[in-house]
Amino acid sequence: MTDKFESEFISVLQVEIEIKRVKFNKKNKASYKTLGTEILKLKSILEIPEEGSIQLNILNSSKKLRGTLLIGDSTLKPVFSFLDYKINLDINIVPVVAIDYSLSNLSFANKRHLIHTLKTDEDNDYISVLRHIMKVYGDLTSFMMGFGMGGKTYPKQHLASDIFALSGNMFNPVFNKEELVEKYGEVFSKISVSTPINYSPVCEIVADYARYEKENYEARNFYSLIYITPGLIDDYEKTLSTIKEMIGLPMCVTVVKLYNDQLNDTNDTLSLAEDLKTSSELSDLYRYIDYQKFKEGKALREFEVELIRQVPLNVQRYFAANNTFAFDLEESDYANRMCIRQK
Repeated sequence: MTDKFESEFISVLQVEIEIKRVKFNKKNKASYKTLGTEILKLKSILEIPEEGSIQLNILNSSKKLRGTLLIGDSTLKPVFSFLDYKINLDINIVPVVAIDYSLSNLSFANKRHLIHTLKTDEDNDYISVLRHIMKVYGDLTSFMMGFGMGGKTYPKQHLASDIFALSGNMFNPVFNKEELVEKYGEVFSKISVSTPINYSPVCEIVADYARYEKENYEARNFYSLIYITPGLIDDYEKTLSTIKEMIGLPMCVTVVKLYNDQLNDTNDTLSLAEDLKTSSELSDLYRYIDYQKFKEGKALREFEVELIRQVPLNVQRYFAANNTFAFDLEESDYANRMCIRQK
């Protein structure tokens, strides 16, 4: 692509800005009056200095000059997308799966009495969701991590373990992304369902990983914690406070709620979503997904979109807030390919 073509390509891209005057009456009700419009070409925007004054020409409906608007002490900052950060910083999105092996999986709607099953001729929502996760995150990650909760890991254990690694090694919970379903089955064949059902231990350990990333950012991993569960939580308040402490860390949380006919009136995971609506940042950190609705509606492609929906937003928010990760738009290979550079 020649410089001449790039220059012409940039010059035709433009945005029209409508400039309005606003007035407030005694009841604080706003009224607007359009003063004119300003057409900004992409090439002109890129030629604006990073700091200084910007002069906008105000045009009337006949495109005649009506006046100028001078904006002083302005700063022009580039806004980078998820792909910008992914390509230029080589970010690895790490899905961390947390599987509920507790007694909340008991169901009397079928002969096996559990939502979990390893029989190939029977439906298992856990395996279905795990396969969707493998598909969605396959091109975004080089490895996965997984934990179980709510299960007894040895016979004489009185209460369930709050957290155990699907890999069998808490010091190394990492495994290849193709092994996710296999690891799930290996653990299920060795544990017994039990209580309590505590979510916070998994959330805390992933937050520790994310905190380490923030302090030692060379690795550039972003953690997407995904709970798969019928929806009961025994340590509700602690889980709520743990999620609130995640603000500013390279991580987010998704809960995939599975259907259990015995728990129609109980849904602690949905209540979490309601309690986290106190700020947009908190509500964006946590996402609740009802898998049964997508399954019944045969909208599994839409379910996959929901699985990944909050990740780009949180990646952009985290890396934009950390100047350590800033990169020069003009030197970006991605920007060069998109012809976005000054002449």
